[in-house]
Amino acid sequence: MSILGSAIFASISGSPTSNVITTGSFTIPAMKKSGYPAYYAAALEACASTGGVLMPPIMGVTAFIMADFLQVSYATICFSALIPSFLYFFALYMQSDFFAARSKLIGLPKSECPLFSDIIKRGWIYLVTFGFLIYFLFFLRQEARAPYFSILIMLLLILIFNRSKLSKGTLLGFIETCGKVLPEIMTIMVGVGMIIGSLLLTGVAQSFSSSILQLAGGHLFPLLVMGALASFILGIGMTMIPCYIILALILAPALIDIGIEPIAAHLFILYWGMISFITPPVAIASIVAAGLAGTSNIKTGMYSLRLGFVAYIIPFLFVYNPALVGIGSFIEIFLAIIMSVIGIIFISGGAERYLFIVKNLGLTQRVFCIAVGVMFMIPHTVINLTAVVLAVLLIGFSLLVSYRSNRPQSGLQ
Repeated sequence: MSILGSAIFASISGSPTSNVITTGSFTIPAMKKSGYPAYYAAALEACASTGGVLMPPIMGVTAFIMADFLQVSYATICFSALIPSFLYFFALYMQSDFFAARSKLIGLPKSECPLFSDIIKRGWIYLVTFGFLIYFLFFLRQEARAPYFSILIMLLLILIFNRSKLSKGTLLGFIETCGKVLPEIMTIMVGVGMIIGSLLLTGVAQSFSSSILQLAGGHLFPLLVMGALASFILGIGMTMIPCYIILALILAPALIDIGIEPIAAHLFILYWGMISFITPPVAIASIVAAGLAGTSNIKTGMYSLRLGFVAYIIPFLFVYNPALVGIGSFIEIFLAIIMSVIGIIFISGGAERYLFIVKNLGLTQRVFCIAVGVMFMIPHTVINLTAVVLAVLLIGFSLLVSYRSNRPQSGLQ
Protein backbone atom coordinates (compact mmCIF):
# COMPACT_ATOMS: atom_id res chain seq x y z
CA MET A 1 0.00 0.00 0.00
CA SER A 2 2.95 2.33 0.61
CA ILE A 3 4.18 1.70 -2.93
CA LEU A 4 0.73 2.14 -4.47
CA GLY A 5 -0.16 5.23 -2.44
CA SER A 6 3.12 6.97 -3.22
CA ALA A 7 2.81 6.07 -6.90
CA ILE A 8 -0.72 7.46 -7.25
CA PHE A 9 0.07 10.71 -5.46
CA ALA A 10 3.30 11.19 -7.46
CA SER A 11 1.39 10.58 -10.67
CA ILE A 12 -0.82 13.54 -9.77
CA SER A 13 1.84 15.87 -8.35
CA GLY A 14 4.56 15.07 -10.90
CA SER A 15 7.25 15.88 -8.32
CA PRO A 16 9.17 13.01 -6.64
CA THR A 17 10.56 15.25 -3.89
CA SER A 18 7.27 16.80 -2.83
CA ASN A 19 5.66 13.37 -2.94
CA VAL A 20 8.28 11.94 -0.58
CA ILE A 21 7.63 14.77 1.86
CA THR A 22 3.84 14.34 1.64
CA THR A 23 3.26 10.58 1.61
CA GLY A 24 6.60 9.61 3.14
CA SER A 25 5.60 11.10 6.48
CA PHE A 26 2.94 8.35 6.65
CA THR A 27 4.43 5.43 4.72
CA ILE A 28 7.97 5.43 6.14
CA PRO A 29 6.87 5.19 9.82
CA ALA A 30 4.33 2.51 8.84
CA MET A 31 7.00 0.43 7.08
CA LYS A 32 9.42 0.85 9.98
CA LYS A 33 6.69 -0.26 12.39
CA SER A 34 6.12 -3.35 10.24
CA GLY A 35 9.78 -4.33 10.62
CA TYR A 36 11.53 -2.80 7.62
CA PRO A 37 14.86 -1.09 8.41
CA ALA A 38 14.80 2.71 8.18
CA TYR A 39 17.13 2.84 5.16
CA TYR A 40 15.03 0.26 3.29
CA ALA A 41 11.74 2.05 4.01
CA ALA A 42 13.26 5.36 2.88
CA ALA A 43 14.66 3.86 -0.32
CA LEU A 44 11.36 2.16 -1.15
CA GLU A 45 9.45 5.42 -0.64
CA ALA A 46 11.93 7.35 -2.80
CA CYS A 47 11.66 4.83 -5.64
CA ALA A 48 7.87 4.65 -5.50
CA SER A 49 7.56 8.45 -5.43
CA THR A 50 9.91 8.82 -8.39
CA GLY A 51 8.20 6.10 -10.40
CA GLY A 52 4.84 7.81 -10.02
CA VAL A 53 5.95 10.36 -12.63
CA LEU A 54 5.96 7.47 -15.11
CA MET A 55 2.62 5.97 -14.12
CA PRO A 56 -0.56 6.49 -16.16
CA PRO A 57 -3.19 7.81 -16.24
CA ILE A 58 -1.87 11.21 -15.14
CA MET A 59 1.99 11.14 -15.14
CA GLY A 60 2.08 14.63 -13.73
CA VAL A 61 1.79 17.02 -16.66
CA THR A 62 4.45 15.26 -18.73
CA ALA A 63 2.02 13.00 -20.60
CA PHE A 64 0.07 16.00 -21.94
CA ILE A 65 3.30 17.69 -23.11
CA MET A 66 4.51 14.45 -24.71
CA ALA A 67 1.21 14.04 -26.54
CA ASP A 68 1.61 17.57 -27.91
CA PHE A 69 5.19 16.88 -29.04
CA LEU A 70 4.27 13.63 -30.80
CA GLN A 71 0.92 14.89 -32.10
CA VAL A 72 -0.89 11.81 -30.76
CA SER A 73 -3.77 11.38 -28.32
CA TYR A 74 -3.24 11.44 -24.58
CA ALA A 75 -4.64 7.90 -24.38
CA THR A 76 -1.89 6.68 -26.74
CA ILE A 77 0.82 8.02 -24.42
CA CYS A 78 -0.81 6.40 -21.38
CA PHE A 79 -1.16 3.06 -23.14
CA SER A 80 2.49 3.11 -24.18
CA ALA A 81 3.69 4.02 -20.68
CA LEU A 82 1.50 1.43 -18.95
CA ILE A 83 3.66 -1.70 -19.37
CA PRO A 84 7.02 -0.12 -18.37
CA SER A 85 5.33 1.48 -15.36
CA PHE A 86 3.78 -1.83 -14.31
CA LEU A 87 7.17 -3.58 -14.56
CA TYR A 88 8.83 -0.85 -12.48
CA PHE A 89 6.36 -1.11 -9.60
CA PHE A 90 6.21 -4.90 -9.88
CA ALA A 91 9.98 -4.96 -9.30
CA LEU A 92 9.59 -2.75 -6.20
CA TYR A 93 6.91 -5.03 -4.81
CA MET A 94 8.81 -8.26 -5.50
CA GLN A 95 11.98 -6.99 -3.85
CA SER A 96 10.14 -5.72 -0.77
CA ASP A 97 8.21 -9.00 -0.58
CA PHE A 98 11.35 -11.15 -0.86
CA PHE A 99 13.03 -8.97 1.78
CA ALA A 100 10.07 -9.48 4.10
CA ALA A 101 10.13 -13.26 3.51
CA ARG A 102 13.88 -13.53 4.15
CA SER A 103 13.65 -11.34 7.26
CA LYS A 104 10.50 -13.19 8.46
CA LEU A 105 8.46 -10.00 8.81
CA ILE A 106 4.83 -10.59 9.75
CA GLY A 107 3.41 -7.07 9.45
CA LEU A 108 1.05 -5.25 11.77
CA PRO A 109 -1.55 -7.16 13.79
CA LYS A 110 -5.10 -7.03 12.45
CA SER A 111 -6.24 -5.02 15.46
CA GLU A 112 -4.03 -2.10 14.36
CA CYS A 113 -5.11 -2.19 10.70
CA PRO A 114 -8.11 -0.09 9.60
CA LEU A 115 -11.12 -1.89 8.20
CA PHE A 116 -11.44 -1.81 4.41
CA SER A 117 -15.13 -0.94 4.68
CA ASP A 118 -14.35 2.10 6.85
CA ILE A 119 -11.76 3.32 4.37
CA ILE A 120 -14.24 3.03 1.48
CA LYS A 121 -16.93 4.86 3.46
CA ARG A 122 -14.58 7.79 4.03
CA GLY A 123 -12.91 7.84 0.63
CA TRP A 124 -15.48 6.71 -1.95
CA ILE A 125 -15.90 10.31 -3.11
CA TYR A 126 -12.27 10.41 -4.26
CA LEU A 127 -12.61 7.08 -6.07
CA VAL A 128 -15.71 8.32 -7.91
CA THR A 129 -13.91 11.56 -8.81
CA PHE A 130 -10.96 9.58 -10.13
CA GLY A 131 -13.36 7.49 -12.22
CA PHE A 132 -14.86 10.63 -13.74
CA LEU A 133 -11.36 11.92 -14.49
CA ILE A 134 -10.54 8.73 -16.40
CA TYR A 135 -13.86 8.99 -18.24
CA PHE A 136 -13.21 12.59 -19.34
CA LEU A 137 -9.63 11.80 -20.40
CA PHE A 138 -10.05 8.53 -22.27
CA PHE A 139 -13.64 8.42 -23.46
CA LEU A 140 -14.64 12.04 -23.98
CA ARG A 141 -11.06 13.09 -24.91
CA GLN A 142 -11.47 16.34 -22.94
CA GLU A 143 -7.88 16.61 -21.72
CA ALA A 144 -7.95 20.37 -21.16
CA ARG A 145 -11.29 20.43 -19.34
CA ALA A 146 -11.05 17.11 -17.46
CA PRO A 147 -9.40 18.50 -14.29
CA TYR A 148 -11.98 21.28 -13.94
CA PHE A 149 -14.95 18.93 -14.42
CA SER A 150 -13.50 16.40 -11.98
CA ILE A 151 -12.85 19.00 -9.28
CA LEU A 152 -16.37 20.39 -9.70
CA ILE A 153 -17.86 16.89 -9.34
CA MET A 154 -15.77 16.23 -6.22
CA LEU A 155 -16.86 19.51 -4.60
CA LEU A 156 -20.51 18.78 -5.37
CA LEU A 157 -20.26 15.26 -3.91
CA ILE A 158 -18.64 16.60 -0.75
CA LEU A 159 -21.35 19.27 -0.40
CA ILE A 160 -24.16 16.74 -0.90
CA PHE A 161 -22.88 13.76 1.09
CA ASN A 162 -20.32 15.12 3.53
CA ARG A 163 -20.89 18.77 4.43
CA SER A 164 -18.68 18.57 7.53
CA LYS A 165 -15.52 18.38 5.41
CA LEU A 166 -16.16 21.48 3.32
CA SER A 167 -16.33 24.59 5.47
CA LYS A 168 -15.78 28.24 4.66
CA GLY A 169 -12.21 28.00 5.92
CA THR A 170 -11.55 24.99 3.67
CA LEU A 171 -12.82 26.83 0.60
CA LEU A 172 -10.72 29.88 1.40
CA GLY A 173 -7.68 27.66 1.94
CA PHE A 174 -8.36 25.98 -1.42
CA ILE A 175 -8.48 29.35 -3.19
CA GLU A 176 -5.34 30.54 -1.40
CA THR A 177 -3.40 27.38 -2.33
CA CYS A 178 -4.44 27.70 -5.97
CA GLY A 179 -3.28 31.30 -5.91
CA LYS A 180 0.14 30.20 -4.65
CA VAL A 181 0.57 27.27 -7.03
CA LEU A 182 -0.49 28.97 -10.27
CA PRO A 183 2.19 31.72 -10.14
CA GLU A 184 4.82 29.05 -9.48
CA ILE A 185 3.69 27.11 -12.55
CA MET A 186 3.61 30.30 -14.63
CA THR A 187 7.15 31.19 -13.49
CA ILE A 188 8.42 27.74 -14.47
CA MET A 189 6.71 27.90 -17.88
CA VAL A 190 8.13 31.37 -18.58
CA GLY A 191 11.64 30.11 -17.80
CA VAL A 192 11.14 26.99 -19.89
CA GLY A 193 9.77 29.08 -22.75
CA MET A 194 12.89 31.25 -22.73
CA ILE A 195 15.13 28.16 -22.79
CA ILE A 196 13.14 26.60 -25.64
CA GLY A 197 13.21 29.86 -27.61
CA SER A 198 16.97 30.26 -27.20
CA LEU A 199 17.61 26.63 -28.22
CA LEU A 200 15.48 26.96 -31.35
CA LEU A 201 16.64 30.44 -32.40
CA THR A 202 20.35 29.67 -32.00
CA GLY A 203 20.09 26.24 -33.66
CA VAL A 204 21.61 24.45 -30.64
CA ALA A 205 18.85 21.85 -30.59
CA GLN A 206 19.52 20.75 -34.18
CA SER A 207 23.32 20.87 -33.87
CA PHE A 208 23.28 18.85 -30.63
CA SER A 209 21.24 16.09 -32.28
CA SER A 210 23.53 15.91 -35.31
CA SER A 211 26.64 15.91 -33.07
CA ILE A 212 25.28 13.00 -31.03
CA LEU A 213 24.56 11.04 -34.22
CA GLN A 214 28.07 11.67 -35.55
CA LEU A 215 29.68 10.57 -32.27
CA ALA A 216 27.61 7.37 -32.25
CA GLY A 217 28.69 6.61 -35.79
CA GLY A 218 25.21 5.47 -36.75
CA HIS A 219 25.22 2.67 -34.14
CA LEU A 220 22.18 2.35 -31.90
CA PHE A 221 23.67 1.16 -28.59
CA PRO A 222 26.38 3.88 -28.30
CA LEU A 223 23.73 6.46 -29.14
CA LEU A 224 21.46 5.12 -26.39
CA VAL A 225 24.31 5.17 -23.86
CA MET A 226 25.20 8.77 -24.73
CA GLY A 227 21.54 9.73 -24.70
CA ALA A 228 21.09 8.13 -21.28
CA LEU A 229 24.10 9.99 -19.87
CA ALA A 230 22.97 13.29 -21.38
CA SER A 231 19.45 12.81 -19.99
CA PHE A 232 20.79 11.88 -16.58
CA ILE A 233 23.07 14.95 -16.40
CA LEU A 234 20.38 17.35 -17.61
CA GLY A 235 17.92 15.83 -15.12
CA ILE A 236 20.13 16.55 -12.10
CA GLY A 237 18.51 19.18 -9.91
CA MET A 238 15.82 20.00 -12.47
CA THR A 239 12.10 19.38 -12.16
CA MET A 240 10.59 16.83 -14.52
CA ILE A 241 8.68 19.14 -16.88
CA PRO A 242 11.50 21.48 -18.01
CA CYS A 243 13.91 18.52 -18.07
CA TYR A 244 11.66 16.57 -20.44
CA ILE A 245 10.96 19.57 -22.69
CA ILE A 246 14.67 20.32 -23.15
CA LEU A 247 15.51 16.65 -23.81
CA ALA A 248 12.59 16.32 -26.24
CA LEU A 249 13.99 19.24 -28.22
CA ILE A 250 17.69 18.41 -28.31
CA LEU A 251 17.93 14.62 -27.87
CA ALA A 252 14.73 12.94 -29.03
CA PRO A 253 15.23 13.96 -32.72
CA ALA A 254 18.59 12.13 -32.77
CA LEU A 255 17.02 8.97 -31.38
CA ILE A 256 14.13 9.13 -33.85
CA ASP A 257 16.45 9.79 -36.82
CA ILE A 258 18.32 6.54 -36.18
CA GLY A 259 15.10 4.55 -36.44
CA ILE A 260 13.70 4.34 -32.90
CA GLU A 261 9.92 4.48 -32.50
CA PRO A 262 9.03 8.10 -31.54
CA ILE A 263 7.08 7.09 -28.41
CA ALA A 264 9.89 4.77 -27.29
CA ALA A 265 12.43 7.58 -27.82
CA HIS A 266 10.43 10.06 -25.74
CA LEU A 267 9.80 7.55 -22.96
CA PHE A 268 13.53 6.70 -23.00
CA ILE A 269 14.53 10.28 -22.25
CA LEU A 270 11.71 10.61 -19.70
CA TYR A 271 12.98 7.60 -17.76
CA TRP A 272 16.61 8.66 -17.82
CA GLY A 273 15.70 12.25 -17.03
CA MET A 274 14.04 11.24 -13.75
CA ILE A 275 16.60 8.62 -12.68
CA SER A 276 18.80 11.26 -11.03
CA PHE A 277 16.19 11.53 -8.24
CA ILE A 278 17.21 8.07 -6.93
CA THR A 279 20.79 7.79 -8.23
CA PRO A 280 23.79 8.76 -6.07
CA PRO A 281 25.57 11.11 -5.68
CA VAL A 282 22.57 13.44 -6.19
CA ALA A 283 19.51 11.28 -5.39
CA ILE A 284 17.39 14.18 -4.13
CA ALA A 285 14.32 12.02 -3.44
CA SER A 286 16.44 9.49 -1.52
CA ILE A 287 18.05 12.22 0.59
CA VAL A 288 14.66 13.68 1.53
CA ALA A 289 13.35 10.20 2.38
CA ALA A 290 16.45 9.47 4.47
CA GLY A 291 15.83 12.66 6.44
CA LEU A 292 12.26 11.56 7.21
CA ALA A 293 13.43 8.08 8.20
CA GLY A 294 16.35 9.36 10.29
CA THR A 295 18.92 7.22 8.49
CA SER A 296 22.05 7.49 6.32
CA ASN A 297 21.77 9.39 3.02
CA ILE A 298 24.43 7.22 1.37
CA LYS A 299 22.90 3.91 2.44
CA THR A 300 19.44 5.03 1.35
CA GLY A 301 20.80 6.18 -2.02
CA MET A 302 22.55 2.86 -2.63
CA TYR A 303 19.41 0.87 -1.79
CA SER A 304 17.35 3.19 -4.00
CA LEU A 305 19.75 2.38 -6.81
CA ARG A 306 19.16 -1.34 -6.26
CA LEU A 307 15.40 -1.19 -5.77
CA GLY A 308 14.92 0.93 -8.89
CA PHE A 309 17.00 -1.30 -11.17
CA VAL A 310 14.16 -1.69 -13.70
CA ALA A 311 14.25 2.06 -14.42
CA TYR A 312 17.84 1.66 -15.66
CA ILE A 313 17.31 -1.32 -17.98
CA ILE A 314 13.70 -1.07 -19.17
CA PRO A 315 14.32 2.01 -21.41
CA PHE A 316 16.94 0.05 -23.37
CA LEU A 317 14.62 -2.95 -23.57
CA PHE A 318 11.61 -1.12 -25.00
CA VAL A 319 13.83 0.58 -27.58
CA TYR A 320 14.96 -2.85 -28.83
CA ASN A 321 11.57 -4.44 -28.19
CA PRO A 322 8.74 -1.95 -28.97
CA ALA A 323 6.20 -4.52 -27.75
CA LEU A 324 6.96 -3.24 -24.23
CA VAL A 325 5.43 0.11 -25.20
CA GLY A 326 2.42 -1.55 -26.81
CA ILE A 327 3.67 -1.59 -30.40
CA GLY A 328 3.12 -4.97 -32.04
CA SER A 329 0.63 -7.82 -32.11
CA PHE A 330 -1.18 -9.07 -29.04
CA ILE A 331 0.99 -12.20 -28.89
CA GLU A 332 4.21 -10.14 -29.09
CA ILE A 333 3.07 -7.79 -26.32
CA PHE A 334 1.87 -10.67 -24.13
CA LEU A 335 5.12 -12.65 -24.49
CA ALA A 336 7.21 -9.51 -23.83
CA ILE A 337 5.29 -8.88 -20.59
CA ILE A 338 5.55 -12.52 -19.43
CA MET A 339 9.30 -12.74 -20.13
CA SER A 340 9.91 -9.40 -18.39
CA VAL A 341 7.85 -10.39 -15.33
CA ILE A 342 9.73 -13.69 -14.94
CA GLY A 343 13.03 -11.87 -15.44
CA ILE A 344 12.15 -9.32 -12.76
CA ILE A 345 11.25 -12.10 -10.31
CA PHE A 346 14.63 -13.78 -10.78
CA ILE A 347 16.61 -10.53 -10.61
CA SER A 348 14.68 -9.43 -7.51
CA GLY A 349 15.29 -12.83 -5.92
CA GLY A 350 19.00 -12.58 -6.60
CA ALA A 351 19.14 -9.04 -5.20
CA GLU A 352 17.28 -9.96 -2.02
CA ARG A 353 18.82 -13.43 -1.53
CA TYR A 354 15.42 -15.14 -1.54
CA LEU A 355 13.28 -16.80 -4.23
CA PHE A 356 10.02 -18.70 -4.39
CA ILE A 357 10.42 -22.46 -3.79
CA VAL A 358 14.21 -22.15 -3.50
CA LYS A 359 13.98 -19.94 -0.36
CA ASN A 360 17.34 -18.55 0.83
CA LEU A 361 20.02 -18.15 -1.85
CA GLY A 362 23.78 -18.44 -1.56
CA LEU A 363 26.22 -16.18 -3.38
CA THR A 364 26.59 -18.46 -6.43
CA GLN A 365 22.84 -18.95 -6.65
CA ARG A 366 22.30 -15.19 -6.45
CA VAL A 367 24.68 -14.46 -9.34
CA PHE A 368 23.13 -17.28 -11.39
CA CYS A 369 19.63 -16.02 -10.57
CA ILE A 370 20.39 -12.46 -11.71
CA ALA A 371 22.03 -13.73 -14.92
CA VAL A 372 18.97 -15.88 -15.71
CA GLY A 373 16.68 -12.91 -15.02
CA VAL A 374 18.61 -10.70 -17.43
CA MET A 375 18.40 -13.42 -20.09
CA PHE A 376 14.63 -13.57 -19.68
CA MET A 377 14.36 -9.83 -20.31
CA ILE A 378 16.50 -9.79 -23.49
CA PRO A 379 14.14 -9.83 -26.51
CA HIS A 380 15.64 -12.88 -28.24
CA THR A 381 13.86 -16.25 -28.59
CA VAL A 382 16.96 -18.45 -28.25
CA ILE A 383 18.20 -16.53 -25.20
CA ASN A 384 14.74 -16.73 -23.60
CA LEU A 385 14.52 -20.49 -24.15
CA THR A 386 18.02 -20.90 -22.69
CA ALA A 387 16.88 -18.89 -19.66
CA VAL A 388 13.91 -21.24 -19.20
CA VAL A 389 16.21 -24.27 -19.17
CA LEU A 390 18.65 -22.62 -16.75
CA ALA A 391 15.79 -21.55 -14.46
CA VAL A 392 14.47 -25.12 -14.30
CA LEU A 393 17.98 -26.42 -13.55
CA LEU A 394 18.46 -23.79 -10.82
CA ILE A 395 15.19 -24.63 -9.08
CA GLY A 396 15.69 -28.39 -9.51
CA PHE A 397 19.25 -28.32 -8.16
CA SER A 398 18.26 -26.12 -5.20
CA LEU A 399 15.36 -28.43 -4.30
CA LEU A 400 17.66 -31.46 -4.53
CA VAL A 401 20.22 -29.86 -2.20
CA SER A 402 17.45 -28.85 0.22
CA TYR A 403 16.00 -32.39 0.19
CA ARG A 404 19.38 -33.98 0.90
CA SER A 405 20.17 -31.57 3.72
CA ASN A 406 16.77 -32.16 5.37
CA ARG A 407 16.66 -35.95 4.86
CA PRO A 408 16.96 -37.85 8.18
CA GLN A 409 20.28 -39.63 8.60
CA SER A 410 20.12 -43.45 8.74
CA GLY A 411 22.60 -45.96 10.19
CA LEU A 412 23.77 -47.34 13.49
CA GLN A 413 24.06 -44.90 16.38
